[in-house]
Amino acid sequence: MPLSTFLRQKILAAAALGVSLVNATPASAGLIDAKEAHERGDFTTAAQELQPLAATGNAAAQAHLGSLYLSGRGVQRDLEQARIWMEKAARQGNVGAKLGLGILLSRHPSQDTDQSDARRWLKAAGDDGVVEAQYQAALLLDAGIGGPPDPATAAEWLRLAASAKHMDATTLLAMLHLEGRGVPEDSEQASRLIETAASAGDERAIQLRHLLETLSGGKQPVPLSALAGWDRWRRAGEIDLGSKTDKVMAVKSPKANLRIKPAPKAQVVAQMEQDRPVYVLVRRGEWSMVATPDAVIGWMNQSTLAASTPGDVQRPATASVRSAGSQQLELFGVSLTTADRPTMQQALSALGARDVGNGSNQWPGRYNMQGLANYRTWFDLYDGKGLLDGAIKLEVGYAKGARFAVARYIFSNFDVLNGQRLVEMLKQKYGPSSVRHSGFDEEHVWRRGDVVIRAGSKHMTGPFLVYEVPEVFRQLEQEIEDARQNAVRRKAVQQSGRF
Repeated sequence: MPLSTFLRQKILAAAALGVSLVNATPASAGLIDAKEAHERGDFTTAAQELQPLAATGNAAAQAHLGSLYLSGRGVQRDLEQARIWMEKAARQGNVGAKLGLGILLSRHPSQDTDQSDARRWLKAAGDDGVVEAQYQAALLLDAGIGGPPDPATAAEWLRLAASAKHMDATTLLAMLHLEGRGVPEDSEQASRLIETAASAGDERAIQLRHLLETLSGGKQPVPLSALAGWDRWRRAGEIDLGSKTDKVMAVKSPKANLRIKPAPKAQVVAQMEQDRPVYVLVRRGEWSMVATPDAVIGWMNQSTLAASTPGDVQRPATASVRSAGSQQLELFGVSLTTADRPTMQQALSALGARDVGNGSNQWPGRYNMQGLANYRTWFDLYDGKGLLDGAIKLEVGYAKGARFAVARYIFSNFDVLNGQRLVEMLKQKYGPSSVRHSGFDEEHVWRRGDVVIRAGSKHMTGPFLVYEVPEVFRQLEQEIEDARQNAVRRKAVQQSGRF
Protein backbone atom coordinates (compact mmCIF):
# COMPACT_ATOMS: atom_id res chain seq x y z
CA MET A 1 0.00 0.00 0.00
CA PRO A 2 1.65 3.27 -1.05
CA LEU A 3 2.42 5.95 1.48
CA SER A 4 0.46 9.16 1.07
CA THR A 5 2.15 12.56 0.95
CA PHE A 6 0.46 13.24 4.29
CA LEU A 7 2.18 10.26 5.94
CA ARG A 8 5.56 10.97 4.36
CA GLN A 9 5.39 14.48 5.82
CA LYS A 10 4.57 13.06 9.25
CA ILE A 11 7.55 10.66 9.12
CA LEU A 12 9.93 13.32 7.83
CA ALA A 13 8.83 15.61 10.65
CA ALA A 14 9.45 12.76 13.10
CA ALA A 15 13.00 12.33 11.79
CA ALA A 16 13.56 16.07 12.16
CA LEU A 17 12.40 15.77 15.79
CA GLY A 18 15.03 13.13 16.42
CA VAL A 19 17.79 15.29 14.92
CA SER A 20 16.70 18.42 16.80
CA LEU A 21 17.15 16.68 20.17
CA VAL A 22 20.84 15.93 19.56
CA ASN A 23 23.29 17.44 22.05
CA ALA A 24 26.38 19.25 20.81
CA THR A 25 29.10 16.58 20.32
CA PRO A 26 31.93 16.12 17.81
CA ALA A 27 29.66 13.83 15.80
CA SER A 28 27.00 16.56 15.67
CA ALA A 29 29.26 18.62 13.40
CA GLY A 30 28.51 16.15 10.62
CA LEU A 31 24.83 16.36 11.49
CA ILE A 32 24.96 20.14 11.25
CA ASP A 33 26.60 19.88 7.83
CA ALA A 34 23.93 17.40 6.75
CA LYS A 35 21.15 19.63 8.09
CA GLU A 36 22.54 22.68 6.28
CA ALA A 37 22.85 20.70 3.04
CA HIS A 38 19.27 19.47 3.48
CA GLU A 39 17.97 22.99 4.03
CA ARG A 40 19.59 24.30 0.85
CA GLY A 41 18.18 21.38 -1.14
CA ASP A 42 21.47 19.50 -1.58
CA PHE A 43 20.15 16.12 -0.48
CA THR A 44 22.97 14.13 -2.08
CA THR A 45 25.52 15.90 0.13
CA ALA A 46 23.23 15.44 3.13
CA ALA A 47 23.10 11.69 2.52
CA GLN A 48 26.90 11.52 2.06
CA GLU A 49 27.41 13.32 5.38
CA LEU A 50 24.96 11.03 7.16
CA GLN A 51 26.13 7.65 5.85
CA PRO A 52 29.39 7.35 7.86
CA LEU A 53 27.78 8.73 11.01
CA ALA A 54 24.85 6.31 10.71
CA ALA A 55 27.23 3.40 10.11
CA THR A 56 29.07 4.18 13.35
CA GLY A 57 25.78 4.07 15.27
CA ASN A 58 24.79 7.73 15.56
CA ALA A 59 21.06 7.52 16.23
CA ALA A 60 20.19 11.00 14.94
CA ALA A 61 22.07 10.34 11.69
CA GLN A 62 20.29 7.00 11.33
CA ALA A 63 16.89 8.65 11.79
CA HIS A 64 17.70 11.41 9.27
CA LEU A 65 19.13 8.93 6.76
CA GLY A 66 15.99 6.81 7.09
CA SER A 67 13.91 9.87 6.23
CA LEU A 68 15.98 10.42 3.06
CA TYR A 69 15.39 6.83 1.97
CA LEU A 70 11.69 7.36 2.61
CA SER A 71 11.50 10.49 0.47
CA GLY A 72 14.00 9.40 -2.20
CA ARG A 73 15.99 12.60 -1.79
CA GLY A 74 19.73 12.22 -2.31
CA VAL A 75 19.35 8.42 -2.48
CA GLN A 76 17.12 6.02 -4.38
CA ARG A 77 13.77 5.71 -2.58
CA ASP A 78 13.76 2.48 -0.57
CA LEU A 79 11.15 1.85 2.13
CA GLU A 80 13.02 -1.16 3.47
CA GLN A 81 16.20 0.87 3.97
CA ALA A 82 14.09 3.59 5.56
CA ARG A 83 12.71 1.02 8.00
CA ILE A 84 16.13 -0.47 8.76
CA TRP A 85 17.76 2.85 9.63
CA MET A 86 14.78 4.14 11.59
CA GLU A 87 14.63 0.91 13.59
CA LYS A 88 18.34 1.14 14.42
CA ALA A 89 17.77 4.67 15.70
CA ALA A 90 14.59 3.74 17.55
CA ARG A 91 16.32 0.88 19.37
CA GLN A 92 18.79 3.45 20.67
CA GLY A 93 15.93 5.52 22.06
CA ASN A 94 15.66 8.19 19.37
CA VAL A 95 12.12 9.46 19.89
CA GLY A 96 11.73 10.83 16.37
CA ALA A 97 12.70 7.46 14.93
CA LYS A 98 10.20 5.67 17.20
CA LEU A 99 7.43 7.90 15.88
CA GLY A 100 8.54 7.70 12.24
CA LEU A 101 8.98 3.94 12.38
CA GLY A 102 5.59 3.47 13.98
CA ILE A 103 3.83 5.50 11.28
CA LEU A 104 5.78 3.75 8.51
CA LEU A 105 4.97 0.25 9.82
CA SER A 106 1.31 1.11 10.29
CA ARG A 107 1.03 1.44 6.51
CA HIS A 108 3.91 -0.63 5.22
CA PRO A 109 4.78 -3.62 7.43
CA SER A 110 7.84 -5.55 6.26
CA GLN A 111 8.52 -9.28 6.05
CA ASP A 112 9.98 -9.18 9.56
CA THR A 113 7.42 -6.86 11.15
CA ASP A 114 3.67 -6.38 11.31
CA GLN A 115 1.29 -3.69 12.41
CA SER A 116 1.51 -4.80 16.03
CA ASP A 117 5.08 -3.47 15.88
CA ALA A 118 3.63 -0.16 14.71
CA ARG A 119 1.49 -0.04 17.86
CA ARG A 120 4.50 -0.91 20.02
CA TRP A 121 6.75 1.82 18.63
CA LEU A 122 4.04 4.47 18.71
CA LYS A 123 3.20 3.62 22.32
CA ALA A 124 6.90 3.82 23.19
CA ALA A 125 7.15 7.28 21.63
CA GLY A 126 3.90 8.27 23.31
CA ASP A 127 5.29 7.19 26.68
CA ASP A 128 8.26 9.45 25.93
CA GLY A 129 5.81 12.34 25.70
CA VAL A 130 5.68 12.69 21.90
CA VAL A 131 2.19 14.10 21.33
CA GLU A 132 1.92 13.07 17.68
CA ALA A 133 2.75 9.48 18.68
CA GLN A 134 -0.07 9.53 21.23
CA TYR A 135 -2.49 10.52 18.48
CA GLN A 136 -1.14 7.97 15.99
CA ALA A 137 -1.32 5.19 18.59
CA ALA A 138 -4.95 6.14 19.25
CA LEU A 139 -5.75 5.83 15.55
CA LEU A 140 -4.47 2.24 15.49
CA LEU A 141 -6.18 1.31 18.74
CA ASP A 142 -9.52 2.76 17.65
CA ALA A 143 -9.38 1.14 14.21
CA GLY A 144 -8.21 -2.27 15.47
CA ILE A 145 -4.96 -2.20 13.47
CA GLY A 146 -2.11 -4.26 14.91
CA GLY A 147 -4.45 -5.85 17.45
CA PRO A 148 -8.08 -5.89 18.57
CA PRO A 149 -9.96 -2.58 18.69
CA ASP A 150 -9.50 -0.82 22.00
CA PRO A 151 -11.41 2.48 21.87
CA ALA A 152 -11.17 2.98 25.65
CA THR A 153 -7.36 3.00 25.57
CA ALA A 154 -7.50 5.06 22.38
CA ALA A 155 -9.53 7.66 24.29
CA GLU A 156 -6.89 7.78 27.04
CA TRP A 157 -4.16 8.54 24.48
CA LEU A 158 -6.41 11.11 22.83
CA ARG A 159 -7.00 12.90 26.12
CA LEU A 160 -3.25 13.17 26.62
CA ALA A 161 -2.69 14.54 23.12
CA ALA A 162 -5.69 16.86 23.33
CA SER A 163 -4.40 18.30 26.61
CA ALA A 164 -1.26 19.26 24.65
CA LYS A 165 -3.46 21.07 22.11
CA HIS A 166 -3.24 18.43 19.37
CA MET A 167 -6.30 19.43 17.34
CA ASP A 168 -6.71 16.17 15.39
CA ALA A 169 -6.74 14.30 18.70
CA THR A 170 -9.28 16.77 20.05
CA THR A 171 -11.67 16.21 17.14
CA LEU A 172 -11.27 12.43 17.17
CA LEU A 173 -12.05 12.40 20.89
CA ALA A 174 -15.17 14.41 20.06
CA MET A 175 -16.21 11.75 17.55
CA LEU A 176 -15.80 9.01 20.17
CA HIS A 177 -18.14 10.98 22.45
CA LEU A 178 -20.70 11.30 19.63
CA GLU A 179 -20.73 7.52 19.20
CA GLY A 180 -20.27 6.55 22.84
CA ARG A 181 -17.27 4.54 21.67
CA GLY A 182 -14.82 3.84 24.51
CA VAL A 183 -16.23 6.85 26.38
CA PRO A 184 -19.71 7.87 27.56
CA GLU A 185 -21.95 9.14 24.75
CA ASP A 186 -22.06 12.90 25.25
CA SER A 187 -22.98 15.21 22.36
CA GLU A 188 -22.45 18.32 24.51
CA GLN A 189 -18.89 17.31 25.34
CA ALA A 190 -18.33 16.50 21.66
CA SER A 191 -19.57 19.96 20.70
CA ARG A 192 -17.25 21.61 23.25
CA LEU A 193 -14.24 19.70 21.92
CA ILE A 194 -15.07 20.57 18.31
CA GLU A 195 -15.52 24.22 19.26
CA THR A 196 -12.13 24.21 21.01
CA ALA A 197 -10.38 22.91 17.90
CA ALA A 198 -12.39 25.10 15.51
CA SER A 199 -11.58 28.21 17.56
CA ALA A 200 -7.91 27.32 17.20
CA GLY A 201 -8.34 27.43 13.41
CA ASP A 202 -8.28 23.66 12.80
CA GLU A 203 -9.77 23.04 9.34
CA ARG A 204 -11.17 19.59 10.15
CA ALA A 205 -12.91 20.90 13.26
CA ILE A 206 -14.34 23.87 11.35
CA GLN A 207 -15.86 21.46 8.85
CA LEU A 208 -17.20 19.26 11.65
CA ARG A 209 -18.72 22.27 13.37
CA HIS A 210 -20.37 23.26 10.09
CA LEU A 211 -21.90 19.79 9.69
CA LEU A 212 -22.84 19.55 13.35
CA GLU A 213 -24.70 22.86 13.17
CA THR A 214 -26.43 21.77 9.97
CA LEU A 215 -27.53 18.42 11.36
CA SER A 216 -28.51 19.63 14.84
CA GLY A 217 -30.75 22.42 13.53
CA GLY A 218 -33.75 20.10 13.55
CA LYS A 219 -34.26 20.33 9.80
CA GLN A 220 -32.75 16.97 8.90
CA PRO A 221 -33.50 13.60 10.56
CA VAL A 222 -29.86 12.59 11.01
CA PRO A 223 -28.33 11.07 14.16
CA LEU A 224 -25.28 13.07 15.16
CA SER A 225 -23.34 9.84 15.55
CA ALA A 226 -23.39 9.60 11.75
CA LEU A 227 -20.77 12.34 11.73
CA ALA A 228 -18.35 10.03 13.51
CA GLY A 229 -18.62 7.50 10.69
CA TRP A 230 -18.06 10.24 8.11
CA ASP A 231 -15.03 11.54 9.99
CA ARG A 232 -13.58 8.02 10.35
CA TRP A 233 -13.96 7.51 6.58
CA ARG A 234 -12.26 10.85 5.94
CA ARG A 235 -9.37 9.95 8.23
CA ALA A 236 -8.75 6.89 6.08
CA GLY A 237 -6.22 9.01 4.20
CA GLU A 238 -4.08 8.83 7.34
CA ILE A 239 -4.58 5.17 8.18
CA ASP A 240 -6.12 2.17 6.45
CA LEU A 241 -9.30 1.60 8.44
CA GLY A 242 -9.64 -1.86 6.97
CA SER A 243 -13.34 -2.66 7.15
CA LYS A 244 -15.78 -1.91 4.36
CA THR A 245 -19.02 -0.06 4.93
CA ASP A 246 -22.22 0.33 2.96
CA LYS A 247 -22.19 3.99 3.95
CA VAL A 248 -19.62 4.79 1.25
CA MET A 249 -21.14 5.10 -2.20
CA ALA A 250 -19.78 6.08 -5.59
CA VAL A 251 -21.41 8.51 -8.01
CA LYS A 252 -22.36 6.47 -11.07
CA SER A 253 -23.90 9.18 -13.27
CA PRO A 254 -21.63 11.41 -15.40
CA LYS A 255 -23.39 14.51 -14.08
CA ALA A 256 -25.19 14.02 -10.78
CA ASN A 257 -26.59 16.86 -8.70
CA LEU A 258 -26.24 17.38 -4.97
CA ARG A 259 -29.42 19.19 -3.85
CA ILE A 260 -30.37 21.23 -0.82
CA LYS A 261 -33.56 19.16 -0.23
CA PRO A 262 -34.73 15.64 -1.22
CA ALA A 263 -36.74 16.88 -4.20
CA PRO A 264 -36.07 16.67 -7.97
CA LYS A 265 -36.34 20.43 -8.48
CA ALA A 266 -34.62 21.57 -5.30
CA GLN A 267 -31.69 23.97 -5.51
CA VAL A 268 -28.43 22.36 -6.67
CA VAL A 269 -25.60 22.67 -4.15
CA ALA A 270 -22.91 21.16 -6.36
CA GLN A 271 -22.41 18.95 -9.38
CA MET A 272 -20.76 15.63 -8.64
CA GLU A 273 -18.15 13.91 -10.77
CA GLN A 274 -18.61 10.31 -11.85
CA ASP A 275 -16.93 7.65 -9.65
CA ARG A 276 -16.37 10.08 -6.79
CA PRO A 277 -17.01 8.75 -3.26
CA VAL A 278 -19.55 10.19 -0.82
CA TYR A 279 -20.58 9.17 2.67
CA VAL A 280 -24.27 8.42 3.29
CA LEU A 281 -25.48 10.04 6.52
CA VAL A 282 -29.11 8.92 6.23
CA ARG A 283 -31.45 7.37 3.65
CA ARG A 284 -35.01 8.49 3.04
CA GLY A 285 -36.90 6.54 0.38
CA GLU A 286 -35.22 7.13 -2.98
CA TRP A 287 -33.02 9.90 -1.56
CA SER A 288 -29.79 9.85 0.47
CA MET A 289 -28.29 12.68 2.45
CA VAL A 290 -24.55 12.54 1.76
CA ALA A 291 -21.43 14.38 2.87
CA THR A 292 -18.32 14.84 0.77
CA PRO A 293 -14.77 14.71 2.15
CA ASP A 294 -14.74 18.52 2.11
CA ALA A 295 -17.86 18.83 4.30
CA VAL A 296 -20.30 19.72 1.54
CA ILE A 297 -23.65 18.23 2.47
CA GLY A 298 -26.80 17.62 0.46
CA TRP A 299 -29.28 15.12 -0.98
CA MET A 300 -28.76 12.79 -3.94
CA ASN A 301 -31.20 10.48 -5.68
CA GLN A 302 -30.33 6.83 -5.08
CA SER A 303 -30.42 6.20 -8.82
CA THR A 304 -27.28 8.34 -9.21
CA LEU A 305 -25.32 6.30 -6.65
CA ALA A 306 -23.78 2.84 -6.69
CA ALA A 307 -22.32 0.66 -3.97
CA SER A 308 -18.54 0.72 -3.82
CA THR A 309 -16.96 -2.42 -5.24
CA PRO A 310 -14.54 -4.51 -3.17
CA GLY A 311 -11.65 -3.10 -5.16
CA ASP A 312 -12.53 0.48 -4.42
CA VAL A 313 -10.35 2.39 -2.02
CA GLN A 314 -12.80 3.75 0.49
CA ARG A 315 -11.05 6.97 1.30
CA PRO A 316 -11.40 10.50 -0.05
CA ALA A 317 -8.17 10.38 -2.03
CA THR A 318 -9.33 12.49 -4.96
CA ALA A 319 -11.80 15.23 -5.72
CA SER A 320 -15.35 14.54 -4.65
CA VAL A 321 -17.27 17.40 -6.23
CA ARG A 322 -16.51 20.05 -8.77
CA SER A 323 -17.46 22.78 -6.36
CA ALA A 324 -15.90 21.34 -3.24
CA GLY A 325 -12.27 21.28 -4.28
CA SER A 326 -9.74 18.49 -4.46
CA GLN A 327 -7.10 16.85 -2.35
CA GLN A 328 -4.91 17.05 -5.47
CA LEU A 329 -5.91 20.61 -6.26
CA GLU A 330 -5.81 21.80 -9.85
CA LEU A 331 -5.39 25.30 -11.23
CA PHE A 332 -5.88 25.90 -14.96
CA GLY A 333 -6.26 22.12 -15.29
CA VAL A 334 -2.83 21.38 -13.78
CA SER A 335 -2.25 19.58 -10.46
CA LEU A 336 -0.36 22.06 -8.30
CA THR A 337 1.47 19.37 -6.31
CA THR A 338 3.24 18.13 -9.46
CA ALA A 339 3.18 21.28 -11.61
CA ASP A 340 6.31 22.68 -13.18
CA ARG A 341 7.01 25.85 -15.14
CA PRO A 342 6.67 24.50 -18.70
CA THR A 343 3.36 22.77 -17.85
CA MET A 344 1.87 25.88 -16.23
CA GLN A 345 3.09 28.12 -19.03
CA GLN A 346 1.48 25.82 -21.58
CA ALA A 347 -1.81 25.70 -19.65
CA LEU A 348 -1.96 29.50 -19.30
CA SER A 349 -1.06 29.97 -22.96
CA ALA A 350 -3.93 27.66 -23.91
CA LEU A 351 -6.27 29.90 -21.91
CA GLY A 352 -5.06 32.94 -23.82
CA ALA A 353 -3.29 34.47 -20.81
CA ARG A 354 -1.05 37.35 -21.89
CA ASP A 355 2.49 37.44 -20.48
CA VAL A 356 3.12 41.02 -19.34
CA GLY A 357 6.45 40.42 -17.63
CA ASN A 358 8.73 40.16 -20.67
CA GLY A 359 11.61 42.59 -20.37
CA SER A 360 10.45 43.72 -16.92
CA ASN A 361 12.57 43.45 -13.80
CA GLN A 362 10.22 45.25 -11.41
CA TRP A 363 10.18 43.37 -8.13
CA PRO A 364 7.26 43.63 -5.70
CA GLY A 365 8.30 45.74 -2.72
CA ARG A 366 8.00 42.82 -0.28
CA TYR A 367 11.23 41.28 -1.62
CA ASN A 368 13.51 44.37 -1.44
CA MET A 369 15.29 43.10 -4.55
CA GLN A 370 15.30 46.01 -7.01
CA GLY A 371 18.45 45.85 -9.12
CA LEU A 372 19.83 42.84 -7.27
CA ALA A 373 18.55 39.90 -9.34
CA ASN A 374 16.32 39.09 -12.30
CA TYR A 375 12.64 38.84 -11.33
CA ARG A 376 12.04 36.46 -14.27
CA THR A 377 14.41 33.90 -12.77
CA TRP A 378 11.61 32.90 -10.41
CA PHE A 379 8.38 34.52 -11.63
CA ASP A 380 6.07 34.81 -14.63
CA LEU A 381 3.61 37.70 -14.74
CA TYR A 382 0.30 37.64 -16.65
CA ASP A 383 -2.56 39.99 -17.37
CA GLY A 384 -5.20 38.78 -14.91
CA LYS A 385 -8.27 40.34 -16.50
CA GLY A 386 -9.17 37.32 -18.60
CA LEU A 387 -8.44 34.83 -15.83
CA LEU A 388 -10.49 36.03 -12.85
CA ASP A 389 -13.03 38.82 -12.47
CA GLY A 390 -11.48 41.86 -10.80
CA ALA A 391 -7.88 40.60 -11.11
CA ILE A 392 -5.32 42.93 -12.66
CA LYS A 393 -2.38 40.53 -12.80
CA LEU A 394 -1.41 36.97 -11.96
CA GLU A 395 2.05 36.25 -10.59
CA VAL A 396 3.27 32.64 -10.73
CA GLY A 397 6.47 31.65 -8.91
CA TYR A 398 8.75 28.63 -9.22
CA ALA A 399 11.61 27.26 -7.13
CA LYS A 400 14.75 25.51 -8.32
CA GLY A 401 13.97 22.75 -10.79
CA ALA A 402 11.02 24.80 -12.15
CA ARG A 403 8.73 23.44 -9.41
CA PHE A 404 5.50 25.37 -8.87
CA ALA A 405 5.58 27.32 -5.62
CA VAL A 406 2.91 30.04 -5.69
CA ALA A 407 0.21 31.70 -7.79
CA ARG A 408 -0.84 35.15 -6.58
CA TYR A 409 -3.69 37.18 -8.06
CA ILE A 410 -3.26 40.96 -7.83
CA PHE A 411 -6.37 43.16 -7.53
CA SER A 412 -7.25 46.83 -7.41
CA ASN A 413 -6.56 48.22 -3.96
CA PHE A 414 -9.40 48.81 -1.51
CA ASP A 415 -11.97 46.80 -3.50
CA VAL A 416 -13.42 45.32 -0.31
CA LEU A 417 -16.57 44.01 -2.00
CA ASN A 418 -14.46 42.06 -4.46
CA GLY A 419 -12.63 40.49 -1.51
CA GLN A 420 -15.95 39.38 -0.05
CA ARG A 421 -17.05 37.96 -3.39
CA LEU A 422 -13.77 36.04 -3.63
CA VAL A 423 -14.30 34.42 -0.24
CA GLU A 424 -17.89 33.42 -1.04
CA MET A 425 -16.80 31.95 -4.37
CA LEU A 426 -14.06 29.93 -2.68
CA LYS A 427 -16.42 28.70 0.04
CA GLN A 428 -18.71 27.38 -2.68
CA LYS A 429 -15.75 25.68 -4.31
CA TYR A 430 -13.75 24.41 -1.32
CA GLY A 431 -16.24 24.37 1.56
CA PRO A 432 -15.79 26.00 5.00
CA SER A 433 -12.56 27.89 5.71
CA SER A 434 -10.51 28.65 8.77
CA VAL A 435 -10.54 32.41 9.45
CA ARG A 436 -7.85 34.65 10.85
CA HIS A 437 -8.48 38.25 11.93
CA SER A 438 -5.87 40.92 12.55
CA GLY A 439 -7.29 44.38 13.11
CA PHE A 440 -9.29 45.22 9.99
CA ASP A 441 -7.64 42.42 7.99
CA GLU A 442 -9.40 39.10 7.36
CA GLU A 443 -7.81 35.98 5.89
CA HIS A 444 -9.61 32.74 4.97
CA VAL A 445 -7.53 29.59 4.61
CA TRP A 446 -8.25 26.26 2.92
CA ARG A 447 -5.89 23.28 2.77
CA ARG A 448 -6.11 20.67 0.04
CA GLY A 449 -3.38 18.06 0.19
CA ASP A 450 -0.05 19.86 -0.17
CA VAL A 451 -1.70 23.11 -1.33
CA VAL A 452 -2.82 26.05 0.81
CA ILE A 453 -5.31 28.59 -0.52
CA ARG A 454 -5.47 32.01 1.18
CA ALA A 455 -7.96 34.76 0.37
CA GLY A 456 -9.54 37.81 1.93
CA SER A 457 -8.93 41.56 2.26
CA LYS A 458 -6.30 43.73 3.91
CA HIS A 459 -7.17 47.29 4.75
CA MET A 460 -3.90 48.64 3.30
CA THR A 461 -3.68 46.59 0.09
CA GLY A 462 -7.18 45.29 -0.66
CA PRO A 463 -8.26 41.80 -1.82
CA PHE A 464 -5.85 38.90 -2.20
CA LEU A 465 -5.98 35.31 -3.47
CA VAL A 466 -2.95 33.04 -3.20
CA TYR A 467 -2.40 29.37 -4.05
CA GLU A 468 0.85 27.98 -2.68
CA VAL A 469 2.70 24.75 -1.99
CA PRO A 470 4.27 25.77 1.35
CA GLU A 471 7.34 23.52 1.22
CA VAL A 472 8.28 24.69 -2.28
CA PHE A 473 7.35 28.30 -1.52
CA ARG A 474 9.75 28.33 1.45
CA GLN A 475 12.47 27.06 -0.88
CA LEU A 476 11.69 29.83 -3.38
CA GLU A 477 11.85 32.49 -0.65
CA GLN A 478 15.19 31.11 0.55
CA GLU A 479 16.59 31.13 -2.99
CA ILE A 480 15.60 34.78 -3.38
CA GLU A 481 17.09 35.72 -0.01
CA ASP A 482 20.34 33.90 -0.87
CA ALA A 483 20.47 35.76 -4.20
CA ARG A 484 19.87 39.07 -2.42
CA GLN A 485 22.67 38.49 0.07
CA ASN A 486 25.08 37.35 -2.64
CA ALA A 487 24.29 40.44 -4.70
CA VAL A 488 24.81 42.71 -1.70
CA ARG A 489 28.15 41.05 -0.98
CA ARG A 490 29.25 41.44 -4.60
CA LYS A 491 28.34 45.12 -4.54
CA ALA A 492 30.27 45.60 -1.32
CA VAL A 493 33.35 43.96 -2.83
CA GLN A 494 33.08 46.11 -5.97
CA GLN A 495 32.72 49.29 -3.94
CA SER A 496 35.62 48.39 -1.65
CA GLY A 497 37.88 48.23 -4.69
CA ARG A 498 37.31 51.89 -5.37
CA PHE A 499 39.05 53.05 -2.22
